[in-house]
Amino acid sequence: MKPQLATLVDTAPSSNDWSYEIKFDAYRILVRIDRQAASKEKSTQIFTCNGHDWTGKFSRQVKALGKLNVDTVWLDGEAVVLDDNDLPNFQKLQNAFDTNRPQDIAVYFFDIPYLNG
Repeated sequence: MKPQLATLVDTAPSSNDWSYEIKFDAYRILVRIDRQAASKEKSTQIFTCNGHDWTGKFSRQVKALGKLNVDTVWLDGEAVVLDDNDLPNFQKLQNAFDTNRPQDIAVYFFDIPYLNG
């Protein structure tokens, strides 16, 4: 599974058939929760848009996601760190990863491409 990445365009579509999302200064991630996983440690995993397993960088989020009442789900979102004005700050996000501060990271989910079959 891959996240739905933004497509750069010159103007917004004129049709009402389109929806859009804000582009954050963040890392796009995919979350996979599978209660039937072979090991409890693998029941919730977080991947980058390139497929790298970053579960270890999101210990606090993994714990919260583990409380969701689902059997199997994929969630598509972005990991951000907000500055003092509640705006995403990419440097602060990188610092949170570098200093092992998952408590500073918020995740915004945009899509549920798969849910319980």
